[in-house]
Amino acid sequence: MHSTLFGGQSLAEPITISTKFSTILPDEKGPQIQFGIPDFINNTFKIEPKIIGEGVDSIKYYLDGIGPQKYNESSFSGLSEKLTEGTHTIRLDVTDTVGHSSSKESVFTVDNTAPEIIFKSLTNGSTISNIATINLKINEQNLLNRGGITVILPHQKVFDKSSVQFDTRTLENGEYDIKVLVKDKAGNESVKTIVVTVDNNAISKMFSPEKKQSSNEIFYPLVEIIIGIAAATAIVIITFQKFKISKRS
Repeated sequence: MHSTLFGGQSLAEPITISTKFSTILPDEKGPQIQFGIPDFINNTFKIEPKIIGEGVDSIKYYLDGIGPQKYNESSFSGLSEKLTEGTHTIRLDVTDTVGHSSSKESVFTVDNTAPEIIFKSLTNGSTISNIATINLKINEQNLLNRGGITVILPHQKVFDKSSVQFDTRTLENGEYDIKVLVKDKAGNESVKTIVVTVDNNAISKMFSPEKKQSSNEIFYPLVEIIIGIAAATAIVIITFQKFKISKRS
């Protein structure tokens, strides 16, 4: 049994209540938008923007100024495959439940054309010797600044040069591949390979004993001819002088 307090005059008991209020701060930070789209893309690039923040209420987008359109995860699925080559703009507008809004725009260029590689000097099937020059013409407006051109030679790689000296003097005679790889800023690649034949026999023959012997064979008859011409000329001169002397007599 619970007895009454204060001499039975009151049924109420004294009670103390302690309260602690926490501070509630408003959400002052709006949603953040991350595109991650480089300046140049091709039709294999996936456009997947990220929205960072809580309480996102609505997302709308504009494509090349056309919109707004309601955005969802599948809105940009396969979009890069549908875009034509050239410059495009995507803008996202995001609003959260508190009322904050964020907007971000990305401008990029779609390039689906692979670079064109042309061998200006050395063609497929060429026979070369000593030091040969490889001259290239690359048709590409958006060539990668570093590593855009790679020339692959036997035992050597040359980067970012359209004119390359190919020294064959250390190679055995035979067929060799010359491969050129070109990349652009959008990720398009081209590869072209030619086959050349290295033949340094002509150079080695110039310094071989056989070559010297053949030179002597040519030299000696030539000396004999010159001596013969000189002798004939001397005879003509002597005969002419004798003729003049006899005429005076």
